[in-house]
Amino acid sequence: MCANPPGEGLSTGEPAPPRAAELALQERVPGARVSKHQITATPRWVSAPRGFLTGPQGVGKGLSRQHLEAVSPADPNRVVKAFVNEHSALFGHDATAFESARVSRDSVSPKSGLRTVAWQQELEGIEIHEAILSANLTRNQELVTVGDAFVKSRRWPPTKAIPVEKASVQSISLCSARWPWLQPISAGLCRMPN
Repeated sequence: MCANPPGEGLSTGEPAPPRAAELALQERVPGARVSKHQITATPRWVSAPRGFLTGPQGVGKGLSRQHLEAVSPADPNRVVKAFVNEHSALFGHDATAFESARVSRDSVSPKSGLRTVAWQQELEGIEIHEAILSANLTRNQELVTVGDAFVKSRRWPPTKAIPVEKASVQSISLCSARWPWLQPISAGLCRMPN
């Protein structure tokens, strides 16, 4: 993952600073926790230890009816996408990031009814190493947690690339760790920010 320069998220409109976005979520969901990536300081895990991030069917708490209704009721991942849209300043991207991802897991626990869905981010059919967004929902469609490790870039997929070191899927992660001003785009490639 890469830390974005100010204003470089996929969110619509003017992005709020990440700390302000975190505080805004905590106002609506008391006790909400945002665990951050140790290198990029972007959210890795969002949860509400004393409850859920949303109300039943996704309505309430950290998700407004307006954002929920903006996502098709036919979409089985409506609650997750609407939550990501509403908190795009926190995540550094909105639900359009799902367009470059495929569902890699979708399972329901037979005992608790807890549904886990995970998306693997890809570029041109190649999995981006460890770029996974996962969410857990109750059988009543209450959002329990969101884990986000998507690569964040306003211009995804990027258009200009420069080669770095020898190509390997893991070099995507190395790219951002060694050269944070570069944005990883595929195996062995990084993009210079415009």
